[in-house]
Amino acid sequence: MSAYILKKDHFDSLLTFARFGDGGKETVRGYGHGRHYKRIEWTRTKIGDDKICNTLGNMLLAQNHLSVSDRYADVDPLAGFKEYSFKTLQCLYSLPGEVCALMITEACDCYDYQACETDDYYDTEAARFIDAIRNAALGQLQKALNGLGWNITADKIKKYKNQ
Repeated sequence: MSAYILKKDHFDSLLTFARFGDGGKETVRGYGHGRHYKRIEWTRTKIGDDKICNTLGNMLLAQNHLSVSDRYADVDPLAGFKEYSFKTLQCLYSLPGEVCALMITEACDCYDYQACETDDYYDTEAARFIDAIRNAALGQLQKALNGLGWNITADKIKKYKNQ
């Protein structure tokens, strides 16, 4: 694996989606799942202003730096660290909803990959926040698919294929 520091736009896209969800109609609500049993919640109230987005962005960026430092022993964890400043990534909403949701899901996977080198990553607030964003994006994608994957049948697949 090669670890690197993600670009600012990557963090902006994650936080834009977390803050505004589906074009501003929804927001991220995360309760933990899988290996994360602690009940957590992020709502628009909690990420409703740039200052809180800056704090969350700095948390994500710091974990990314720690991961790179753990991966490469000779790297200072604060080397090159610059304070994160949130900017809404408006171009995210020029994409169709399902494409945006899929892109954010993959962005979460990419973040996990770049931030997971610390022994405690999956217990961090950063990991839980990324899980919440991923769950919101998957929820949006499921809406776009209109239940296609719920109780799969051959008839459903044929119907979808013929659309």
